Amino acid sequence: MSACRWLTDKIPFTCLKLGKSAIVDVCQTEEQFRSLTVRDLKTKIRQQLDWTSDYDFRLIFQCETLEDDHLLSHYGIRHLSTIQAVLILLGGER
Repeated sequence: MSACRWLTDKIPFTCLKLGKSAIVDVCQTEEQFRSLTVRDLKTKIRQQLDWTSDYDFRLIFQCETLEDDHLLSHYGIRHLSTIQAVLILLGGER
């Protein structure tokens, strides 16, 4: 795959709690993408959507919760894969 194509690679992203969709730029090269972890993606989501660290969330791809230390490729995530986010809300205890 040419580097030119990777300059525009993005991952569609849906936040279930907020009911909004966004596209997140994840990298510029295929090599960068191969080394991208779930934690890296969460960081990019926070940066590009201006989420503060107060937002704790889980990422889900094909009904599987993604673990922070795994590579995106571990889950079969690639260019234009759609990933969902679920905000973790505290509360309910008294």
